[in-house]
Amino acid sequence: MGTLTPAYDVAVSNGGKPKTERHGRIPYRMIDALERGDLNFAEFGLLCWLECRANHRKTPPEFTGTLNTIADAVDWQETDEWLRQCLVRLRDGGWIDYEVRPGQRKPFVIRLLASQVHDV
Repeated sequence: MGTLTPAYDVAVSNGGKPKTERHGRIPYRMIDALERGDLNFAEFGLLCWLECRANHRKTPPEFTGTLNTIADAVDWQETDEWLRQCLVRLRDGGWIDYEVRPGQRKPFVIRLLASQVHDV
């Protein structure tokens, strides 16, 4: 896992000027769902990561990868089965959608339904 650099340190090392960096957007309804207990922290973390890594030029945004791709990228410390269960719960909750066959090794497409704009 990479070393995190606090924003203050980045600004100081850049002569006091804030440095531009990439960032992702997280819909507030995801944070609200975490605070209500509708998402556990692992599900919330996976959903945030998927939101940040998805191709937002597609509608809905998509992430293409394998279970191993996800596990390696987020340094998943739990079992593959728990990762699968988290993805299933996110799908059942209407946050994401995907199709995968048992034993499938090729990458699958995860569509991020949480990214779609809803009227408030």
